Amino acid sequence: MKKTLLILALFLSIQNIFAQNETDRNSLLWKISGNGISSPSYIFGTIHLIPEKDYFFSDKMKEAFNECKTLALEIDIDIPLKEQMAIAQKAIIPDNKTVENFMTSEEFNDYKSYIIDSLKIKESRFNQIQRIKPIFSVGIILNDMLENPVAYEKKLNKMADKNKMNIVGLETIEYQINILDSIDIQTQVSEIFVKNLHSNPLEEYKLMLDIYKSQNVDKLIEISQEDEFFTKIENNLVTKRNNNWIPIIKSLISKNSTFIAVGSAHLSGKNGILEKLKNEGYTITPVK
Repeated sequence: MKKTLLILALFLSIQNIFAQNETDRNSLLWKISGNGISSPSYIFGTIHLIPEKDYFFSDKMKEAFNECKTLALEIDIDIPLKEQMAIAQKAIIPDNKTVENFMTSEEFNDYKSYIIDSLKIKESRFNQIQRIKPIFSVGIILNDMLENPVAYEKKLNKMADKNKMNIVGLETIEYQINILDSIDIQTQVSEIFVKNLHSNPLEEYKLMLDIYKSQNVDKLIEISQEDEFFTKIENNLVTKRNNNWIPIIKSLISKNSTFIAVGSAHLSGKNGILEKLKNEGYTITPVK
């Protein structure tokens, strides 16, 4: 799995934002003010999987979070069990097929060896993974390889419950899954597995994690732009969703202080949320 396929799984795609100096761009947390809103809101770029030992949420981030009355995540993660099961079915390759049906026998043998021998994934887990569409199994594989992985969304959701904050989703889980599922299975197999059987996703992830922890927004986009496949799907995965979210964000921040936490992919660039909010008349300031 190439660098940007890990970015795909983590929804990371940081781009240059404003003509500021290098240091000013290194921030994951931004204050939204001005344009008639009575109190500031904040937007924070997450990484969706992170080892617990590497998880960080600074005092400044906590202060901003505690100022807010509402938490807005990409989706509302409090999903009933029945709905979770229905969603899980959408990740399964239909018609009782497996990844093997989309590979030559030689490709499948290499793929199996890669997953079990190179990535050290248990064979029982491999048998599960090969029934799942690759665009979804990437996250499962990475989750198994990381040490005690946690999710920012779950951490923030728990903090919001403690603070008795209102929690909202910017989109539904069904919409998010449909975006990923719009890529045909043959393309998923070829781009995610067949072309990447000699890579080490954990090494690539650690590189990305170091950059994320340093909050170096420029370096992350340099990595993402190395992959042609990601650039092909970036419009649906990032840009269109940003456009959908802007009216919702404007409505939320006009009512009360809102802490918006989304994958870092959505923050920056000419089509990013920060630039779009700036164009709407808001003042966007990095929080250090």
